[in-house]
Amino acid sequence: MLQRISTLIKVGLVWCFPCLLSAQIGETREQLKARYGPALSVGGQDVFESAPFHITVFYDELGRSRLMIYALASKARKAITNNVEAYMKKIMTDLSNGLDWNLVEKKVSEATYLRSDKKLFARVNYEENLIFFMTPDAMRAYERR
Repeated sequence: MLQRISTLIKVGLVWCFPCLLSAQIGETREQLKARYGPALSVGGQDVFESAPFHITVFYDELGRSRLMIYALASKARKAITNNVEAYMKKIMTDLSNGLDWNLVEKKVSEATYLRSDKKLFARVNYEENLIFFMTPDAMRAYERR
């Protein structure tokens, strides 16, 4: 019985919460705060909580989000670790603006996608349970690190 309840909770988390998470790259700090509530600001970046994720946002020089990292909160890791890809697909759909996502690279530990307008990348890291959404400029900076 407990296993069945656990499965139902997992399925519910996968399909309910990502709808709340679909902030658009390019939104301002004010827009994100209106969407998620208060943030913890550290070194020019904000960390928002939107169950089951902590969302770290990096901004460009104009104050628009250019990189968003969705990290599973520690409480959720055990319950939904195997569903990170399902979360990513749902959020990608929300961020698609009606465009297609194309697989750019697939490795054992991660997969990278590019939206067909070439304005947004998505990357899932299976080992760390992280989902990245970023502009091409942010992607280049990320790759150089």
